[in-house]
Amino acid sequence: MTFTSFLYLPILAIILALFYVIPKKGKILLLLLTSYLFYFQLQQTVLLLLFSQTIIAYYAAIKIASTEGKRKSKYLNFAILANIFILALFKYTNFLLANLFGIFNGLDSTNSQITVDIILPIGISFYTFQIISYLLDVYWEQVEPEINFMRFALFISFFPTIMAGPIERFINIKGQYAFQNPFDKRLFQRGIGLIILGLMYKMVVADRLGMFVDTIFNNYRYHGGLTLSLASFFYSIQVYADFAGYSMIAIGLANLFGLKIIENFNLPYFSQSISEFWNRWHISLSSWLRDYIFIPLGYTRFGTKLLGKYRTNFNIIVTFFISGIWHGANWTFVIWGLLHGLFINIELFFGALFRKNRTKLRRSSIALTSVKIFWTFCVLTSLWIIFRSESLTQAVVIYRKILFEPGELFNPSTDILLHCFFGVLILFTIELGRYSKVKVVNNKLRFLIYFLLIFCIILFGVLDKGQFIYFQF
Repeated sequence: MTFTSFLYLPILAIILALFYVIPKKGKILLLLLTSYLFYFQLQQTVLLLLFSQTIIAYYAAIKIASTEGKRKSKYLNFAILANIFILALFKYTNFLLANLFGIFNGLDSTNSQITVDIILPIGISFYTFQIISYLLDVYWEQVEPEINFMRFALFISFFPTIMAGPIERFINIKGQYAFQNPFDKRLFQRGIGLIILGLMYKMVVADRLGMFVDTIFNNYRYHGGLTLSLASFFYSIQVYADFAGYSMIAIGLANLFGLKIIENFNLPYFSQSISEFWNRWHISLSSWLRDYIFIPLGYTRFGTKLLGKYRTNFNIIVTFFISGIWHGANWTFVIWGLLHGLFINIELFFGALFRKNRTKLRRSSIALTSVKIFWTFCVLTSLWIIFRSESLTQAVVIYRKILFEPGELFNPSTDILLHCFFGVLILFTIELGRYSKVKVVNNKLRFLIYFLLIFCIILFGVLDKGQFIYFQF
């Protein structure tokens, strides 16, 4: 049962009713039990793992805050390494085995690949990063360790965010767990609006596009470059609508319980560069990588003499390598991350040249902005091909077909294409309105829009797919 399941609605209504009638002291317990039960029904076998990681982080943070010197660092290192080991064990074991046996197969063709039957716990990449950020913030004395175990456990396991984020910071959420504020009508209404919009992004846009994209990418050898280009364009929209839709639902659910959590997307496809894209896309992850990987790398002395003035460029590559491998145990994700780092370095290299010539282009600034947005989207779409491909071989074949073998455009049923372009049109209209800072002030108009969105979900939504793309990470 996920957020798009109709069975979820009555259960949510019951939990909300209980939440607003029980005393403040019981709210944390209610949300924690709900979160654990929600996670248990998703994956019965790994709840104990989540609980174990929570206990390790809870006691380690208290020890970190109460000690000094080398012992303080030892507690930090132990807790972080323990969580990284658990993440690596469940997520990367088969990837490492496959590569090791790939090397040995080069020496002895009789070797066969060995895999281990390991279940990837849902959300482990997200909540592990959340734990690491908490431990480092305590170590850097940016936040006091949480003494109340139930509050800390809720921070790690909160059911709207545990599956696919946003990756929250404890410093942002700690004060809200007191639930001192009365019922916030505006926040509650905002939450409902975000949930409806998120469901529309997911079910009307992402899942409809996914039907076309999956058909083409799963049979990529039988399609020409024109069809693969269209499927790649649709996938760019699909992956955004899917993940942004989930984030809206998660944030909206938190709002229903009076909690404000970090925004995760800010019109990423209106970015004028790849670096700007990463300030707008998956903001909770990109800011995490900036604060806990990129900036700390700048303070280390490693490679200072060897890299010299190129140290920043190297740190960018390292950061995006981690971003790539975080997304999945496949070389496609690694290369995807490294290419993003490469493009950002290229932008830094040519940035001075563009700044010198900017004055000559002021009269055509709107045109220039449009060109930069279009170019950035084209680059992103070309990189999403690697992200979507199951192997580097598949990605290379698709690139070759797009460049040299256009072929004929695949002609599916008219209904499929109409649904796809209808979804893209709706999403573009909403995103353009947000980009133009159009605000709906009138409550009657707002509820009319909500009604129309619900109508679109019922009429055009895919009601039986359910799974979100980022659940696999």
